[in-house]
Amino acid sequence: PPFSSRQFVPFGRYVRATVSRYAGKGYVWEIWNEANYALFWPGTNPEQYVSFARRTATAIRSVAPREWVVGVSGAFPNASDDSWFPRAFQAGLLNDVDAISMHPYVSPHLVPETREASWRWLRDLVQLYKPAGKQIPLLSTEGGFSRADAAMTPLRRGRELTRYVLGSLASGIGMINVFNWIDLDFDTNFRNMRFGLYDQAGVEQSGVQELRRVVGTLQGWRFSKRLLTSSPDDYV
Repeated sequence: PPFSSRQFVPFGRYVRATVSRYAGKGYVWEIWNEANYALFWPGTNPEQYVSFARRTATAIRSVAPREWVVGVSGAFPNASDDSWFPRAFQAGLLNDVDAISMHPYVSPHLVPETREASWRWLRDLVQLYKPAGKQIPLLSTEGGFSRADAAMTPLRRGRELTRYVLGSLASGIGMINVFNWIDLDFDTNFRNMRFGLYDQAGVEQSGVQELRRVVGTLQGWRFSKRLLTSSPDDYV
């Protein structure tokens, strides 16, 4: 990342040029990728990210003031290390962005509904730190299941993608994206390359039909409430 003001100068030019080209086409501008994850932001310093996000949001709005600017694109933290978001919000991130985006992946041995509590935790934090009168929606801009996981059979993948969509709707998530449209490579063994709904040859993979079905079925409907049953593990 361009940490310093000097490093940001060429990045700012890139941001302004890109936004100028694509402004008004309905795009959402998401600032960085998983900034709370060391693989993408060395040191994972939230105050440093907020400074960067503020500069980036300013650059975007200088050429397209009505574009939607989204922050964090984050990975949900472990319960033992959840200080990043409070620190980022205390540093003023919610003043500079229009929404907060997350990537609610779960391990293959867990179910998508595991993230219900994670979304609730994040929403409570946003409510605590957001500017008065400002609405900050939560978005799921990346979520999915790799075909490279041994336990992820085609049948299960279709079901899990459906549950990911339904669970996100039930959690009040304003945008739900599936990662990925197409496999990132022909490598059939590397896990991160095999999230695609289509492979590199354009062949439809497991989950596409299920997603079409759930999206088509829910057209014109909205989530109302969860019905309580005798088991907290039931989602009705």
